[in-house]
Amino acid sequence: MSPSTTELPYSFSMINLVRLMPEWTWAGFDRVMAQARTTRVELVPTMVLGRDWDQHIELHSGAVQHSLSHLMQRSTVETVQSLTYGLEINLADDLINQPSLLTRMLGLRALGKTTGCSVFILGSPGQKKRLNSALTDLELKQRFTANCGWMATILGPENTLSLEHNTSDQGAEFCNTLSDILDVVKALRADGIANVGLNLDTKCLIHEFGANVQVGDLLAAEPELAGLTTSIQVSLDFLTRDTPHCGSDHCQIIDFARSQVVPLSLEEFGLQESELAPFVETWRSRL
Repeated sequence: MSPSTTELPYSFSMINLVRLMPEWTWAGFDRVMAQARTTRVELVPTMVLGRDWDQHIELHSGAVQHSLSHLMQRSTVETVQSLTYGLEINLADDLINQPSLLTRMLGLRALGKTTGCSVFILGSPGQKKRLNSALTDLELKQRFTANCGWMATILGPENTLSLEHNTSDQGAEFCNTLSDILDVVKALRADGIANVGLNLDTKCLIHEFGANVQVGDLLAAEPELAGLTTSIQVSLDFLTRDTPHCGSDHCQIIDFARSQVVPLSLEEFGLQESELAPFVETWRSRL
């Protein structure tokens, strides 16, 4: 296949910058993005805009707007993640109209309007803990589903809440399988909340199904993925697995992203400088 970023644009997640850029500088960001060979980003708002960005997003001046202006001069914001980072919440609590989360969701809606981004990825495995031992698995799932429905409603129909299938390895203690998140998405859509979908994360797939997971088998076993996936995140370990089908899986995830017309980002938490170029080049080798 001939390389073509016009056929399948990809973004570079700001989660990758944790080690690459321990302190935020625009010069450092420009350097990394040049090596990533894309101008599209998956935005982590607190990294660029500050911890309390959501309280200032709608002001017409100040540090938040200044940083947004710098970002938009350089990049297209393709997706936003780490939506609830910094909030002291549990995603199985009664969160509807909870003040700090309401402020955050309204801030995200404003952020989408400013940047033109419409896909918001909810992961936050650390906020999926069994804090109430009396609740059953079903009750935890029902509470999480209600909260996701409310968040999607606040985001508005022009935006999509894309739910990541965080695993127990990542610290999620409920709704921590692909099947669980598919159930949540289907339940919300059945209730008329159409702006919710699945974030298909290849690292989560490896954690749940093992390094030998095959994309073709997964898509065959879960045919509803084709209609419910709203974003994709590809990890370095997925692209470099020591398995005979690693290359074909790489191609299949590209074909799937193309066929579903969903945003795709390269995401590897704690990416090291020595891994940056191989990550990008391995990814681009099959575009």
